[in-house]
Amino acid sequence: MSKRINSYQAVAAFVRGFFEAYARGIIDATIEGNDFSKKNDPKQIKQMMLEHYGEVNQYFFDIMFSTLVRLNYKTAEEANERMKKNFDSMKQADPTFEPTMLDYLRIACKSNQLYKAMESEYKRNFTWLLQGKFTTLEEHVRDYTHGILISLADEPMAIHLLVRIIVKAYAAGLKCGSKEGEQHQLHMPTGQTH
Repeated sequence: MSKRINSYQAVAAFVRGFFEAYARGIIDATIEGNDFSKKNDPKQIKQMMLEHYGEVNQYFFDIMFSTLVRLNYKTAEEANERMKKNFDSMKQADPTFEPTMLDYLRIACKSNQLYKAMESEYKRNFTWLLQGKFTTLEEHVRDYTHGILISLADEPMAIHLLVRIIVKAYAAGLKCGSKEGEQHQLHMPTGQTH
């Protein structure tokens, strides 16, 4: 049996991973070179996040929806059934109802408590970036949205999903930060030293 992790911890790590990788991608695409102080300057971080404020929601949804489904459901069919059932009942109550990104994310989180925790983490992480800061690991562990243990996730799978989020969010940030027509290649570390 594999090790299990609290779903709140997993979701908090996912959201933090998304925002940090997305912002780092924008910064790397915008500021050339490896000047650490320039790439971590609060004014630069703040400015870049403000310039890309309107794009964050869509990238977050595109990356996180399927990830949260994989974390919280045994199968995609189980998630699809739940979506159909919930959306059909909402359509019966209001024939003009059309599901939004938030409706889909709520289903992907499986419980309202976990959805609220994810929403809180989104606001917390985005606020830090809009203030020009990245959270440290200590701040993250101290401040993430804790909740009553409602579900456990498979830890190795959660780690795998976190890595995918980071890679996809960084690539999305590179895309957002690139000038039109400019291409950035994603260079993955190999673990080899030169």
